[in-house]
Amino acid sequence: MRPSAKLPRTNFEGSEPEQHKRRYNCSLETSAKAAVDRCSTIYSNVPFGVQQNIYAISRSRARFRVDAIVEAAKTWWSQVKLVPGVGMRVTYKEKHQHSSISWFTRMAWATTRTLGCAVSQNCGNTWYAACHYYPGGNIVGNVVYRTGMPCSDCPYGYFCSIGLCESTSGI
Repeated sequence: MRPSAKLPRTNFEGSEPEQHKRRYNCSLETSAKAAVDRCSTIYSNVPFGVQQNIYAISRSRARFRVDAIVEAAKTWWSQVKLVPGVGMRVTYKEKHQHSSISWFTRMAWATTRTLGCAVSQNCGNTWYAACHYYPGGNIVGNVVYRTGMPCSDCPYGYFCSIGLCESTSGI
């Protein structure tokens, strides 16, 4: 599933000097599909190095699958405004491990390069949406992203594209 809907930009997006443009990964979509096909928000076993966000929403609140994934992504991203968060140093702490702020940090983690998402089809009156991120973040004591001018620290072989570091090789 490759949703065409776009999420609104926030001041958290693209504010990292080495934030990489994410690539969609069909293998991660497959593992996310396996997670949602269980019709549960209990975190399943995911491939090594992968982090997962999972969300359930009633079909009465999201008519189509694309509505379900957009609502899930908005909910995950909004946690930065709703939950006491990572602070000015943007550091992921032990207390964040069992907090919904982890949904946001999985999405915002600077070193994540690829993601894949899926929405269930056969779970009764509920949609289950999941995204898998690789390499996963949420490492206690590490920064979610470094603050600074976008693209000011792109590595060799990368160029700036819409405020994100993008590989010249396209990988």
